[in-house]
Amino acid sequence: MGKELLDLNKLKQLHSGLREPMQTWKWYLKAFPVIGGRTLPTSYCESVNLPFAQFNTIQKEVAGTTLTFAGTSSIDGFNMTVFEDASASTTGYFQDWQALVQNPRTGGYNVPKYYWKNLEVVLMNTRNEDIATSIIRNAWPISLGEVQLDQATGRVQMNIQMACTAQIFVPVRKLNIVTG
Repeated sequence: MGKELLDLNKLKQLHSGLREPMQTWKWYLKAFPVIGGRTLPTSYCESVNLPFAQFNTIQKEVAGTTLTFAGTSSIDGFNMTVFEDASASTTGYFQDWQALVQNPRTGGYNVPKYYWKNLEVVLMNTRNEDIATSIIRNAWPISLGEVQLDQATGRVQMNIQMACTAQIFVPVRKLNIVTG
């Protein structure tokens, strides 16, 4: 009876932090990849969409019933919004990254090993504890969005469209709850 009570209390303690909603602003980019010997401060990443895989289905007729199975999977790219500084470091950084994809002088394309880079986005709870890491594999910028310039005051932001091959969601701790 005492051990069961302890296990129940431990279970309640584990669940106490699970009921709060995850906040959209409780995350950080671990690091921008090194491109041409330089990187950007992680604070320059102001927003990022986490990509998730989608399954395409195939159908098969079996004994007069249509069954649906997983066919192929795909992952759409994702968008990130980055801050531009007064030195135009962000524009230079992403243009250098795109130059790893296609040489701007010759027009020749490089193989992916030169431009595929991993990104890690860490998610936190309301107590600022890391709860999971989203590893975005083989990311690269496919489009640098337009930058709107006007006479109003405000910071310059760039919308970057990225491609990737996978996103792996890794919880910091996995709950090992045995029910029985």
